[in-house]
Amino acid sequence: MENEKLFPSVGEAFVILIFTFLLPIVFVFVLQIFGVEPQSKMNLLLAELLTIVPAVIFLYIRKYSLPEVMRLQPVSWRILSVSALIGISLAFIGDEIERIMHAVIPLPEEIESIFSPEMMKAMLTANNSLEWVLLILSTVVFAGLFEEMLFRGLLQNAFEERMDVTRAVLATAIVFSFIHFNPFWVVPIAILGVFLGVLAWKSNSILPSAIVHGVNNGIALIVTNMPEGATKSLEWNGHVHPVLLLASVGGLYLGMKLFYQFIEEETEIPTLLNQP
Repeated sequence: MENEKLFPSVGEAFVILIFTFLLPIVFVFVLQIFGVEPQSKMNLLLAELLTIVPAVIFLYIRKYSLPEVMRLQPVSWRILSVSALIGISLAFIGDEIERIMHAVIPLPEEIESIFSPEMMKAMLTANNSLEWVLLILSTVVFAGLFEEMLFRGLLQNAFEERMDVTRAVLATAIVFSFIHFNPFWVVPIAILGVFLGVLAWKSNSILPSAIVHGVNNGIALIVTNMPEGATKSLEWNGHVHPVLLLASVGGLYLGMKLFYQFIEEETEIPTLLNQP
């Protein structure tokens, strides 16, 4: 018998998320038992692949439609292209917000050391071609796609069934920001999450938000692997260079304007073609 509900409940979505984030922890624990380095690039890829497994199993058992729940709907190339522009712009705006957070809310050293840039740099530094491929697949492709399927698909759809879209987008963004467990990232990731939620809702597809998410991670990966002298050209007195920041704000405005324009145009076309 088919499931009468179109989407899982909010409670079911949270249970799936709990199992989703417990699975990589168990995976790392097993690796440590066998003396395998859990922070290797291959293990990072495997852990990312595991994130979607609990959700897929649950939806299959409960006979939910995976494409509907996860918003796996196609969109045009021009929407994907403008999504990339939005992703690039949000990456630098988010970087500046994080820098401001560091300056305004300094944490105790013992807490800040847990989220040190050195640790992140070590995890995202590629030492050869194979590590580049593994990092791109794990942090850009699969992280962008699977995390959007979980948050802007599964969780936001569950919220949208029970509250208005504005609150659903905000609630999903807040959960998304806190799930990263980094106090410096809460505000920039929440802001990013709002944009991701709007894109997914407006297009009824997680592909635009997956592009934004993947591009955002990809820029972080590239900047992490740039020589120190090269990254200095992107900065000004410890902040994102004003020219780059202004260009990012302009790019975000243009990207969102075009995104809405393209969505409106493409939703009108089938109606006009189907008219007698």
